[in-house]
Amino acid sequence: MRRACKVTLKFATARKLRAIASLMEAYRAAVNFYIRSLWDERGSLDKATLARLQATRLSERYKSQALKQALEMVVATKKSAKALGKQASCPVFRGSAVLDAKFVSVEEGQGSFDLVVRLSTLHSGHRVTIPTKRTVVLNRWAERGTIVQGCALSEAGIVLWVDVKDQPSKLSGQSLGVD
Repeated sequence: MRRACKVTLKFATARKLRAIASLMEAYRAAVNFYIRSLWDERGSLDKATLARLQATRLSERYKSQALKQALEMVVATKKSAKALGKQASCPVFRGSAVLDAKFVSVEEGQGSFDLVVRLSTLHSGHRVTIPTKRTVVLNRWAERGTIVQGCALSEAGIVLWVDVKDQPSKLSGQSLGVD
């Protein structure tokens, strides 16, 4: 089971926040381009579909992740509309970038910051180090599992995930009384 825990960006410098904002602007533009492209013409996670986007500041890895997120949104929107018996309309992406270990590393911090998130940016080889503090919720879930190397990134904050080991059901064993 996976749990989501939000951490703050308030300890990041103005330069780091600008780097995140420019990354999110380019990423959202790429996802919306792929959504419009996939809405009109079928595609998949392949080289031909990835090559539809030409002029961008994103690296090939970010383009691939944007295509993956766009494909998931298009499929989910069409499935939902079909299940509801309604006409589907093309979605617009305004959310968080879901990034995995190719882009993000979550590490233990030193000193006053007990958690550090390292993020790949638009400039190759220049990672942004974002110091932050653990929250009570994150600590509680991290005791039961491990922090995933990935996040959901937005200008408002970072959502980290914790893989929690499944707990045995409390319904097994003795009889359960119900009023």
